[in-house]
Amino acid sequence: MTYFKRLLAVLAISVIGFTFFSGAAKAAVNSPVIEEVKKGAENTLSMPMITGTTDLGTDALIYIDGTYRGTGVANILLGQKYRFFFQEKVNLSEGAHSVMAVARNKTTLELSSPSASVQFIVPAVPAPIPAPAPTPAPIPASLPAPTILSPNPSTRTGDPRETIKGLTKSGTLVHIYIDGVYNGKTKVVYHSSGTGAFYYKPFLDLKRGEHQVWAVAEDIYGNKSKASVFMNFRIEYPMPAPTMIRAVVNNNTTAVRPFITGVAKNNSEVLVFIDKKADGAFLVKNHPSGTANFAYKPSYDLSKDITHKIQAQAIDIHGKESILSNSVYYLFPKPAVKAAQVAPKKISGTSKITAPKSVQQEEKKTAPETGTKKTPGTEDNKTDDGAGGSLDNLLNGNEVSEKAGTSSILSSITSKLSLNLIIFLIFLVGVIGWIFWVNRELARERKEREISISEETKKEGNPYLNQDQNKNI
Repeated sequence: MTYFKRLLAVLAISVIGFTFFSGAAKAAVNSPVIEEVKKGAENTLSMPMITGTTDLGTDALIYIDGTYRGTGVANILLGQKYRFFFQEKVNLSEGAHSVMAVARNKTTLELSSPSASVQFIVPAVPAPIPAPAPTPAPIPASLPAPTILSPNPSTRTGDPRETIKGLTKSGTLVHIYIDGVYNGKTKVVYHSSGTGAFYYKPFLDLKRGEHQVWAVAEDIYGNKSKASVFMNFRIEYPMPAPTMIRAVVNNNTTAVRPFITGVAKNNSEVLVFIDKKADGAFLVKNHPSGTANFAYKPSYDLSKDITHKIQAQAIDIHGKESILSNSVYYLFPKPAVKAAQVAPKKISGTSKITAPKSVQQEEKKTAPETGTKKTPGTEDNKTDDGAGGSLDNLLNGNEVSEKAGTSSILSSITSKLSLNLIIFLIFLVGVIGWIFWVNRELARERKEREISISEETKKEGNPYLNQDQNKNI
């Protein structure tokens, strides 16, 4: 009986405890709160991001339009609550939608009542803008014809392969026709401005006389332009090149800027090149002979210890150019070695120093300034009339230095001639002596032969003479 009573007491206590604890648990599961429905993936409400809060120890179950979608992820602790978020992974249809949440106890799996429903609208997706229809490739306009700049009707050239220059549309090549015959083509030319310059040199020499040239452009697609304007030009005999003579340093010049002398044809403009660079140009002064001489002074001081190469080119009144002339070379001269000073001789108790005659002549002379000047860059450029006298006067300063060494040169030549004459005389005497010696030997040999023949004759005429007697005879 006692056992039975104890069992009933335990059951009663269990029922009372279960009732108490189940009511407490049920009261502890509170509904979650949905705070915000915002744009989620792809930045659109069709896949919304749902955020809210729920009690500790519970999960937030998410329902959209009454359908379970998943469990929110709790990531931030706010006092006795968790902040959760849920990302919808399926695109919702456009229109109105509702979302609510239910809390679930993680231990007892007890569910809370649903949260308040939050409404949101998925906007209609605008129809995609159709891609624009492809623009048809423009039909290329006809290519503009090239423009030939040179040669032109005023061209008079001595070059049988005169370079053809002109302009054409960028991205085209140019076909060249000379005297109606296809001659060749250029490379494709490009330029950012839209117009490029072309150059073409004929591959064969053209004959002297009148010629005609025109051009046709072609782009990379094979489209060709019309023919350009025809250009006539003339090939003549080449312009004679100047003849360079020498570089001269005299009283009218300095060692760093010597006179450069030469001759050129009348009506010529002479362009002077020093070390392959144009230094200046001038017009020659014509001469009745048809050839003018000139003396040109460089426009700048030449460098020392460098051999300078000097050439010239002649250009006639029509612009026809000659080839480069022969070259003359100029090296900055080293200063003359001073002669050793000799003590003056005393005459009657006094001493007198007399300058050499060449120096006295130099002191008396004053260099005249002659010739004409044309200075495309300097007033020191000089030309002469070609008669010879004026240029000699211009270079007159050189006469002093030349006369100064004349006496020494003559004495040197005289001493060399004297030595050669002595050697020649000695050789001549030796030859004459050898001839006399040879003649003497020949005469003696001839005499001995005559004596021998005479003795043999006597012996044959008197056979009774013995040998000793014949010898005596």
